[in-house]
Amino acid sequence: MLDEAQEISKAKPAPGKSSAWGTYKLLLFACMISLIISTIASYFFYSKWSDSQDHTTLLLLEKNVLVQNYDQLKNSFDKLFSNLSVIRDEHAKVLSLQATDSSKHYLVRVFWNPYTRKTFVDAISLPPADSTMEYRLWAIAGGQFTDAGVFTVSEDDDVQPMKQVVNADDWAVTREKKGESILPAMENLFLVSRK
Repeated sequence: MLDEAQEISKAKPAPGKSSAWGTYKLLLFACMISLIISTIASYFFYSKWSDSQDHTTLLLLEKNVLVQNYDQLKNSFDKLFSNLSVIRDEHAKVLSLQATDSSKHYLVRVFWNPYTRKTFVDAISLPPADSTMEYRLWAIAGGQFTDAGVFTVSEDDDVQPMKQVVNADDWAVTREKKGESILPAMENLFLVSRK
């Protein structure tokens, strides 16, 4: 019987060991639960962070588009304001130059302020010159031609600044080869001012 009691006592864990094992099981279970909860929380917060990153990227792209649109509008406004200040100059003389060939409907306006000597050209209706040719503005005073500069024909409808002109009775435009003109050739006369 003593042997049986010893075997039973060997089979039963000691009272301190049983509660320690139960505590370890409980701690292991708590660790597993906290691991699962932290994994779920990490996934949730990562997905929220990823969404906010995507939203931030989208906002930056939208901001860049708005900045580009603003820059384009500002440039357009600056051009229009500059053109308007030339057109509305109360001291500027406005002269219309028309084609020497009456069958053509070409029109260029010259804005010339005799006090400031500033000159501007608005090529309203003019065929574009090819790559070897250019349009040149001439101021005519006392029968003498003075070079007022070269201008281009563009779709911008831009009023272009020219050289300063001291004196002018009439104006003319020639179309000629690039860089060759010191004095205008009459056969190249394309537009003249009409009084």
